[in-house]
Amino acid sequence: MQYTNAQIQNALDMAMKAILKEGDHVAIAFNPVNSVVVKRVNKTGITTESGTKYRFRELYLSGARNQEWRDKAKEILEKGTKNEI
Repeated sequence: MQYTNAQIQNALDMAMKAILKEGDHVAIAFNPVNSVVVKRVNKTGITTESGTKYRFRELYLSGARNQEWRDKAKEILEKGTKNEI
């Protein structure tokens, strides 16, 4: 099945929201050398311990978390959920 870019991005956002929790370390997509610690998971992104807010699409999970993120996004796409972030 073919998915639009918007559907794929929405699934990735929903997957990240589902697996992130307080205390997790995530990389900033435009500068993956830097990571931040999640203080709170919001509807469309996170708030860091320093109070900075990032949207899910500005973040990146590495290693095993990256595979978990991709698997969750694939599961969301296959379910055909209508939930949007």
